[in-house]
Amino acid sequence: MVEWGNYAEAYKGIHDKLDEILTKLDYSSDPAIQDVIDRTDRLLGRVYGSQGQQLKQRAGTYELMVQLVHQGTEYQAGGGAGGLVQCQIRNAADDAWVNEPYARDVSDRATRLLGIIYGDVGQLLQKPTTKDLLIQLRHAGTEIDPRQIRALTSSDVVDISDRATRALGNIADVIKVATRKPFSITFTAAGDSSVWAPATGKKVRVKGFQFSTSADIEVGLRFGTTETKWATLQSKGVLAMNFIGCNIEGAVDEVLNCRAEGAVTVKGFILGEEI
Repeated sequence: MVEWGNYAEAYKGIHDKLDEILTKLDYSSDPAIQDVIDRTDRLLGRVYGSQGQQLKQRAGTYELMVQLVHQGTEYQAGGGAGGLVQCQIRNAADDAWVNEPYARDVSDRATRLLGIIYGDVGQLLQKPTTKDLLIQLRHAGTEIDPRQIRALTSSDVVDISDRATRALGNIADVIKVATRKPFSITFTAAGDSSVWAPATGKKVRVKGFQFSTSADIEVGLRFGTTETKWATLQSKGVLAMNFIGCNIEGAVDEVLNCRAEGAVTVKGFILGEEI
């Protein structure tokens, strides 16, 4: 026990107890105690960086001083007249300086603010009287007057002597007179019967046809005897067709036949040619 009023002894007892506790906690000093030997500097606003060094100011104007450093080399940020010394940046390999593409000459700033426009090499031009924007046509370095049209030569002329044929696809074939081959065949049973046998080395091109049947028997045309019938009539009646632009032709020396699937009489004609 410490007697009342014996503050020195009480303080010493508290201090000794703290030392005992700190020893057990393995602290060399009280963590709540801070070094305030530079308290005056701190109260005056002096600031320190992460390396424990006081940040510096310019002596006369009191700006905060910043030093540009690259790979341990200091660079001057301003010249004698102020402004940047270099308008350059490091290249991708970081082994050379290259011109900064965004550094522009703005010595004619007032002119630019008045609307005078520049291209990548100079000021764009206008016609003095009408104020139109001037555009010059060039080819291989030679200026071209857009009002001049050279005289046509023989190499520029397009032959349109067959213009009608070109306009209609092949009008010569459309208006060509076809050969008419009539036929009348009486079938007593299913089978094929020739209606056009071409000359040797030729083939038949069918441009149209018409035929009628006397009974409800399926009748049609085909080249040879194995081809599937086309232009087929299923029952008694008349069938006609004009193959404009889609002529049907067989192989060389191949006969055009009429095919019937039973007893029937077939009469008609074929329009075509041998080619």
